[in-house]
Amino acid sequence: MTTPPLMPVSFRIAAALVECVRANLACHGMVPCTTTVRHSVDDQVPMYWCAPSCECEGGGSGHLYARVASVDSPQAASETRPGRPVTGGCHADTVVQVDVGIHRCTSAHNTPDMKPELVTDQARQLLVDEQIMRAALHPSNCTGLPAKWTAVAGLWTPSGPAGGCAGGQIRVTAAGRLWLHDFGQRRVVRDDG
Repeated sequence: MTTPPLMPVSFRIAAALVECVRANLACHGMVPCTTTVRHSVDDQVPMYWCAPSCECEGGGSGHLYARVASVDSPQAASETRPGRPVTGGCHADTVVQVDVGIHRCTSAHNTPDMKPELVTDQARQLLVDEQIMRAALHPSNCTGLPAKWTAVAGLWTPSGPAGGCAGGQIRVTAAGRLWLHDFGQRRVVRDDG
């Protein structure tokens, strides 16, 4: 008998957010070559990830990622859930911050011979990515989050150009409630509000 891997709510949220963005980019014919969910102390995902992903099957380009930036439980309360008495149960209101970003290959570098038209066109393309990502992250469009969790897309932070890549990321703040139920030696975590 194989035990399924534990799926922490922070990972599920990051995976749901990056999938919402990937699907929306694909609808616009702008699918990334690679997609990852990362756990990283870096504020920005390294730009070199886009270099092997400049072009791929189906006309895609770039690297899409979700990075779990922080997980916080501002307060925990020991109480039973109304209508569902739980022995030894409690909940933790939880906030998960995820950076959802994309890096695309770019030929615009800070060199004296760079063409202004190329730099401008690549800036336009990266801001198209931002707009599509922001629309994908809107609560009415991104329905893969755990039940009764909300997510708000915040600031877009550009990155690059560096190493032949440029892009940016949006900080998403998701909030919800984890119910912790103690069943003997095994602790089961529910996130259904």
